[in-house]
Amino acid sequence: MSIFSNSINRQNLLNDFAQKQRNKTIAFLRRNYSLSEGDCEDVFQESFIVLYSNIKEGKLDNLTSSISTYFMAICKNKTMELLRGKGK
Repeated sequence: MSIFSNSINRQNLLNDFAQKQRNKTIAFLRRNYSLSEGDCEDVFQESFIVLYSNIKEGKLDNLTSSISTYFMAICKNKTMELLRGKGK
């Protein structure tokens, strides 16, 4: 059984995770991709939605990396989508 199986536990864990990851993720995106603060916020939020959806769908039940590493990979993919859309 996944640690995310209980709805209340899932919400608490995700809220804690988001609070801990937000500044770290935004700093990483600004430093490595030269994104604006607003673009970094958008990427973070879109990535978090993907993470949440994947958890609800049970896609992380057999995760082999840390949740942080998995989330950063989502952020990198969302950043690349953004940059392709802007033609950078």
